[in-house]
Amino acid sequence: MKNKTSAWLIIVVLGWMGMMYYFSNQPGLLALPYLEKFNLIPHFANEHLNDDLELVVRKLAHVAEYAVLYVLIYLASRRVLFPAGERSLPKALLCALFFCLTFAASDEIHQLYVKGRDGRIIDVFIDLFGVMLGQMTVLIGILLKQTHHL
Repeated sequence: MKNKTSAWLIIVVLGWMGMMYYFSNQPGLLALPYLEKFNLIPHFANEHLNDDLELVVRKLAHVAEYAVLYVLIYLASRRVLFPAGERSLPKALLCALFFCLTFAASDEIHQLYVKGRDGRIIDVFIDLFGVMLGQMTVLIGILLKQTHHL
């Protein structure tokens, strides 16, 4: 059962990364048309407002996808690379941090070669904010688990 769970975690991590790569590879990808199509957000007549909203939505998407990636990589590394031991928690936390930052930097480099996209160092910092949210989520989860076991 443990090996099956480990395999599924790795598949989920790779699938999530694949989805992130797919969206990163789309030239001139806009989020607002999708959100408007499903009536999740209204269309504003002011184009400047729409442009600003597009930017905010895209950056929030960066934050969310990297928060999820961090949690997934933490879970996978905790299960596969560092399953037990006194120092396994910090190792898994650092492993997830390193992996996410490496992926964020490589994603921005990749976007330099996608027509209609550009790689920016500021986006790596936005991704890092998502990673920190993911790490806070993991740490809160660990604290909640520990307090329920007392």
